[in-house]
Amino acid sequence: MELKEQLEDLFEKNATDFEISKAFREAIKTYKTQLRAIQHTNIGKDFLVKHTSTLDSFITLMYKAVLRKFFGMYMPMRNSIPIAFIALGSYGREQLAIYSDIDLFIAYEDVEGFNTKAIIESFIRIAWDAKLDLGYRVHEIRDITVVAREDITIRTALMESRFITGSQFVWDGATKELSRMRKEGQKAYILAKTQEAQTRRAKYPRSMQPNLKESMGGLRDANYLFWVAMTLFGDGDLRHYYGRFFSEQEYKEYRIALEFLFRVRTALHLSAGKKQDQLILDFIPDVRKMLGLPNDRTLSYKLLEAMHTINLFSTITAQRMISTFYPSMLDFTARKSARIAKGIYLIEGKLFATHHLAPMKLTALLELLGQLPDVALVADPSMLAHLRATIIPSHLSRRNELAIYKLFRKAHTHALLSILFEADILDALIPQLSKVKHLAQYDGYHHYPVLIHSLKSVEALESIEDTKIAALYDALSVEEKAFLKLVVLLHDAGKGRTQDHHEVGAKIFAHVATHYELPPHLLKWGMHLIRYHTLMSNVAFREDIYHEKTLFTFMSIVEEPKLLDLLFILTYADISGVGPDMFTVFNSRLLHKLYANALEISDQKEHLDEAAKRLKKEKALQKLPAFLELPKIRQKHILDITSNLFFIKYSTHEILELAQKASDIESYRFFVHNEGHLRIEIFRKIPLNIGFLLAKLSRLSIVSMDIFKLYNEMKYFCIDFDTTLSEDDLAQIDDIIAQAFDMSKRSSIPNVEILPKEITLDCHHSNSYALMEIHARDQKGLLAFIMSIFERESIDIATAKIHTLKHRVRDIFLIEKTANLCQNETKIIQLLTQKAS
Repeated sequence: MELKEQLEDLFEKNATDFEISKAFREAIKTYKTQLRAIQHTNIGKDFLVKHTSTLDSFITLMYKAVLRKFFGMYMPMRNSIPIAFIALGSYGREQLAIYSDIDLFIAYEDVEGFNTKAIIESFIRIAWDAKLDLGYRVHEIRDITVVAREDITIRTALMESRFITGSQFVWDGATKELSRMRKEGQKAYILAKTQEAQTRRAKYPRSMQPNLKESMGGLRDANYLFWVAMTLFGDGDLRHYYGRFFSEQEYKEYRIALEFLFRVRTALHLSAGKKQDQLILDFIPDVRKMLGLPNDRTLSYKLLEAMHTINLFSTITAQRMISTFYPSMLDFTARKSARIAKGIYLIEGKLFATHHLAPMKLTALLELLGQLPDVALVADPSMLAHLRATIIPSHLSRRNELAIYKLFRKAHTHALLSILFEADILDALIPQLSKVKHLAQYDGYHHYPVLIHSLKSVEALESIEDTKIAALYDALSVEEKAFLKLVVLLHDAGKGRTQDHHEVGAKIFAHVATHYELPPHLLKWGMHLIRYHTLMSNVAFREDIYHEKTLFTFMSIVEEPKLLDLLFILTYADISGVGPDMFTVFNSRLLHKLYANALEISDQKEHLDEAAKRLKKEKALQKLPAFLELPKIRQKHILDITSNLFFIKYSTHEILELAQKASDIESYRFFVHNEGHLRIEIFRKIPLNIGFLLAKLSRLSIVSMDIFKLYNEMKYFCIDFDTTLSEDDLAQIDDIIAQAFDMSKRSSIPNVEILPKEITLDCHHSNSYALMEIHARDQKGLLAFIMSIFERESIDIATAKIHTLKHRVRDIFLIEKTANLCQNETKIIQLLTQKAS
């Protein structure tokens, strides 16, 4: 049964107010369940108009029900009852969101003979019982101006009034009062609303999770423009101002942006099931689906783009309206000394432009920007409007590109870039930024969309607070500073693609740098810095910055001290641009320590070359399907193997084979190969009596021996001999290896001779390791003797490389630094140079 029919039935039965309210409550509840379906066929402003119309019908029917209750079948004409129901605020503008309060103004005249107050009270009671989200004001017509004078919020709400139902006579009287109110104290009201807008924008700046109502470029900015137009001209319909304050194209772009904002807000309320104006991450997938967009990124980009458009249009148009009506409020033309170009003024660090100034060509704009004082400038909306109108060709000339790069040589480049961004032309001057112009990055780390983050990073670069990093930056030449600013601006320009943004960003930089005619070494540096712009923070915050493998790998990528300086500065700017107070004392301490440690080893070319070779092998390994199929923990174990020589010596397939052999070993495992020559491979977690093993095998000539620490206390031994063995001898080898895991076993070692001059011990090889080299005559039992000394003195070998050539041995041992070695250097050498007994 339709609500009207249901109400008639209730009237005939003399139903109570509660029963009437219940009928309305059920109808409203049913309507709310249909909202998603209605939203699919009526989008944006059309949906809001339809929603407003439905609420109007509920209010009209409620008022009719109240009158029926009071007058029965003898209801007078509505015009005869001195009550009018007037929609205010967003409800008055037909922009009411689904779960927003219905702002209602009930105007009346207290005429003797009409029980107006009782009628109004009955209406309010039914509305509340019906669960209508009502926010209401009740005033006599004569009090409207007085009330508005006392409260700017009420004045603003009354300005957005729309007649719903009731007496047209009362509405006409209210309209006259509203018109009188609008003309009273206009200048003070405009100033108050302008200050209110500025305060709100500061409280709700641009965000990747914006408040659709309050944030910069939100609905409040559109409302502010409406209030200005209504106050000054009595007409809030912006279509009536074509050609006067904006072009038809500008208005079209604004309306498209506003329409999209309406759609998003409606979908957000439906998704949340409540009043929800901040588009937080949780709601984005559902909102995106309701709007029929392909992915979450598209929704975020279109929304941020729309809010940027609304912000720019509303601030420019509002100021133009205000300056037309009150020219003295923006009277900068009187200050002739502030004139810097025709129609352009610089007053206290702010740029202004006169209205109706002819658009500039790009060449003129770049000349103007180049001639501006090198201070932190900002632009008034009048200047933003003038900049936005600049005639920019689709293809920039080389002259223009070089003029753009010249801006990076200024000390306050960030201010100019920000002005160009606010004027919505930065990506026209640097097209490579268009992809990231409004690109959100929901990674739980960044506070801002990509381009705003990059601009804030440039700002941080120009105002470094860390004294040591500032000293590094100050030591750069003007050209190097300009180059680094360009790197910082473009460091995330590769985001928004399917490929790795580091690699894409490096290519983008190369393209831009070529057009800006940067010298080859800066082009190379820039590509390298962008390719690895997250390297320093990743290493500092996630890895052991005191471990040599970490440091040599890091520095092998950085390549040279100059690039280390530049990367350190870039890392500071990048982190500082993420959000307020992101460069913390903790971050600073780690980054400074990594910088110092890396700088200390930067001249150790041999180690850096090894680390570079290892890194190349690691990258090749990580591309192999067989490696990727391993459990993540096994992959990590392999990549954490300390020895660079291990990665240099073995191929990727050999590394995987060794990792497979080493898997699931509880104590030890060995393999004996006898094809071509004898090879023994031993993987062990428990101690190995290597001196005993080598002594038992001393009758065989060792060609080479490798020892590598793997992971989880696992060591790998690979011993190659110059002969093959019979089947009987092989059986004995198995038995000898098994006995070698008995640490109590001893075996006599033949006499060997090592001269002191044949031993080199470098305790300063690195922070963690000492290097011992023994170049001696090849002798049976030599290696067994050396290893027995090491075992006796608890010297832990990380890596060993044993090689025999032309009756001479060249044994290299990488040994973990302990008190048993470097503090007892003389003793160790004496033990090694005594003849074995």
